[in-house]
Formats: sequence, structure tokens, C-alpha cells
Amino acid sequence: MPDETISASTAGPVLSGEFPLRWERLSPSQLEHERDSVRDSNETTLRNYYLLDERTQETGDDRDESAPELVRIEQRLNLVIELLGQVLSHSLDLPPAARCILSRETLEWSGHDIPAPGDCVRLALYFHAHYPKPLILFGQVTHVVRRADMPHVTVQLAQLGESVGDWLDRLIFRAHRRRVALARCQK
Repeated sequence: MPDETISASTAGPVLSGEFPLRWERLSPSQLEHERDSVRDSNETTLRNYYLLDERTQETGDDRDESAPELVRIEQRLNLVIELLGQVLSHSLDLPPAARCILSRETLEWSGHDIPAPGDCVRLALYFHAHYPKPLILFGQVTHVVRRADMPHVTVQLAQLGESVGDWLDRLIFRAHRRRVALARCQK
């Protein structure tokens, strides 16, 4: 995506990638009511994404004698989670993936089916294939760039609860750290 349409990426750390995304229009009154109703669910969802995203420590780094056994148990649990996630994702009707850029304040994506500027929207964003439960976000479309190949949308997200915002910040910062580390390794 061209840099001029990606405002969130210049505002600090972002989480970017191809994620299944579904959106629907809401009235402003629905936005307020529904936002409050999903706050606890979003906190649990983000916590679980964060846990699933953790990387296993290398066995040489642990000084604990039980570390190799714990690593084997963790690998088995990861396999079970992966298999369950595959079964669930095949039984769910996941939306098509879109190129997304998420910050704490905005969500940007490119796609053919887009809302109009000023629309209030409910967004279901699926981060992890092995945990097909979406993060539900609400906001208002602030910018739409119509291009021949793929329109680009920017949504100003509605205020997140403190705990939900903290978990989202952790997830975004971890992704940012990995991107920086990968860039350093490629130099």
C-alpha cells in the first residue's frame, strides 16, 4: 500500500497483516450500546491471542532441569490447539482476509466491499487461525481512498476500555518488536 494512505503506520507501533475481516454498519446509538456489551469478551480474546502468540524459550536458556519436559508438554498442547483451531475454522464462515493495519486508535484496510465515509461500523477482526474468535471493534469511517485496484478505508476506533486497550497495546508492541528484530537480522 502506498505510504500516503497509511496514516496509522506513522503514528507509532502497529499490527499489520492479512486478517479475516468482517464489517457492518451501525447507528451511533447501536455503536455505544454494543461497544460496552463486548468489552469483557474482547479482553478475554486479546489475552488468548497474546498467549497463543508467545514464543517458546530455547531449552539452552532455561536453567531448570524440568525445562525439556515442559517444552515437550507445551509442544503437544500447541499441536492440540492447532488441530482444534483447524477443525473450528473449517466449520466457521470466516470472512475473506484483508490487508489490515491496526493501532490503538485506528484500523485501516483495503478491500472491494467498503463502508462510506462517516459510517459507524462494527468490525470483527480474526488475528489467529488457531483461535477463530474475533476481536470486535467499533468506530467511524474517517477516510476512504477509492483506487482502481483496491479502495482503502481508515476507521477511527471508538474508545476501548482500559484493560482492553492495554492488551491490544501489548499485542501491537510484540508485533512491532518482532518486525524490528526481523529487520535487524535481514541487514
